Amino acid sequence: MFSDDGNWLVVDGDRGLKVVRVATGEVCFTTTTGFRDDRPCGCVTDFRGNRLVTLSAEGHIEVWDLGNIQKSSLMCLEVSEDVLGLALSKNGDDIFCVSEELIRVIDLQTGRVRNSVSPPIRTRFYGDVVDLGGGRIVVGTYNPDSEVWNGVERALVVDLLGRERPHVIWESNEFGMYIGTSPGREWLTAVTVEQHPHEVEEQALSTNTTALCRARCWRIEPLPNLAEYRETHMLGGWVLGFSPDLRRAVCVRWPIFNDGRIQICDTETGAELLDLKHPSYGFVVGAAFSPDGRKMASFGSDGSIALWDTSKAE
Repeated sequence: MFSDDGNWLVVDGDRGLKVVRVATGEVCFTTTTGFRDDRPCGCVTDFRGNRLVTLSAEGHIEVWDLGNIQKSSLMCLEVSEDVLGLALSKNGDDIFCVSEELIRVIDLQTGRVRNSVSPPIRTRFYGDVVDLGGGRIVVGTYNPDSEVWNGVERALVVDLLGRERPHVIWESNEFGMYIGTSPGREWLTAVTVEQHPHEVEEQALSTNTTALCRARCWRIEPLPNLAEYRETHMLGGWVLGFSPDLRRAVCVRWPIFNDGRIQICDTETGAELLDLKHPSYGFVVGAAFSPDGRKMASFGSDGSIALWDTSKAE
């Protein structure tokens, strides 16, 4: 992913998270957790782009200083339960730490828990969380009593101050959804998977089948407006990210075992604007637009990184 100032790329590598300077392509450092048999498995940058928060497979949370390019963390917090997702608050003062049965708001300066909230009855939190400001967040949830588990089922607004009851702004179909933001975090995005095989295997590479996705988007900057939304056209591929203005989406055929092809699609018509091929032997595991929308980075399963000029697809 790009940092919010567009100067850095943070890429999941074999031994940790690589921090790459976009202007030169230089790998400035690789984060390692400092804990044996533990490695980073998720990360987020702050709005100013000078701090990186990493989440490890063992639940350790570390805060890194990108401005000084130091291979040492400013802070390390250890949590007891499995952490499924994290996010920084808009003001950069707090971390939202999500587990199935608890969201904790942790003060970055002291490491203390400011607040915590449990999910509604017959609901569990899962993964993605976005700060709306004013003490409200959007988080993914699922029903633990469902016979078949397909990931996030609902996008739920939670008031951390208890002023209103949690409420659902969108529900997925049987194949689940994933929640995120556009570059620059102006838009909240919820992508639902409209077509997905129940078993994705390597043999899918030899077929012409592809995932189908659709997204609903709400403007959250400068002020959240969840009463109005934009909905994309059906997109032929697994959506990995959007341009800042939501006019383009970057897609691959499948989230795993894809053939390395990347499509830039028009979100209003579903038309393909660019067809690219990631330059590696592995499959594409991620892609992201830069904050200005003129570049796109793709990441291969072998640790490779490609930076593309997407201005022709504007």
